Amino acid sequence: MRAVVLATGKVIRRDHLGLSKVPLESPAHLLTLEEMEREHVARVLAATRGHKAQAAEILHVSRPRLNRLLKKYGLE
Repeated sequence: MRAVVLATGKVIRRDHLGLSKVPLESPAHLLTLEEMEREHVARVLAATRGHKAQAAEILHVSRPRLNRLLKKYGLE
């Protein structure tokens, strides 16, 4: 309703909806999918204090898959 009231023409814009602009990160600060996966696996493993069964459950992967990820990313 707010957008209809604030819009002066036929077009409703982002500012009419009260949405803030999300600043885009520069490409230099963006991680690859593989880097993101490594960081996430490391964070989950740290949060579980190295408990692999809990980490695998949180990540929704099997224990063998978690072991392969740990080896792949040098997190063993």
